[in-house]
Amino acid sequence: ARQLITTVLKVKKVGNVALYLLARLIFYSGMNAGVLFVGVLAAGLFSWGTAELTLYGLLASVFAALGALAGGFADKRLGSRRSLIGALMLAALSFGLILSFSADRVLFMIPVAPRSDGPGFSSVAEQGFLACVALFSLTVGAVIAASRTMMARLAPMQNLAEFFGLYALVRQATVFIAPLLVGLLTMWSGSQRIGLTIQTIAPGHWSSRRHRHLFQEEIL
Repeated sequence: ARQLITTVLKVKKVGNVALYLLARLIFYSGMNAGVLFVGVLAAGLFSWGTAELTLYGLLASVFAALGALAGGFADKRLGSRRSLIGALMLAALSFGLILSFSADRVLFMIPVAPRSDGPGFSSVAEQGFLACVALFSLTVGAVIAASRTMMARLAPMQNLAEFFGLYALVRQATVFIAPLLVGLLTMWSGSQRIGLTIQTIAPGHWSSRRHRHLFQEEIL
């Protein structure tokens, strides 16, 4: 406990690191909501069973891995700050598109034929939903890759191990925030989709222009 307090005091002296950890807490909470609840949303919208949800999970995992590779490439070409901000903006956009699907509508208002008794993923709405999930998963992988590199570039070299320990602890200690907010908003609104809008607000908010100063001391 004493070592943790000492590390927190060190972080407070490095302003951008402290602000970055706060930003990461918020955008990771939003992305966790997406990762945890998209499958639940799909099961409710399209009546997916175990087989469909298993294939959905495999699709998301593969595209998240590809996103991490793409994020690493973008980080080398564009820098951690631009890569992270771009990935967060795409995450908010792709998740907003995910929320625009229902069993018989896409983009909130375009009617499509609902799923019949045929095989899974046979309706236009399901296929569009999966395409948006693939895009969102790509951004999740890219955010994970870029956020770690961003921390490495912001933290002083002599405190790198300590700060990364705190970086990991912040995520573990606050993992309950996203499910709690989604649950409360869903109870209040009576709609899963409205409850999940917290995911689009958090990444979008912290990728906005007025918060980009948090990352201006990135070491290139």
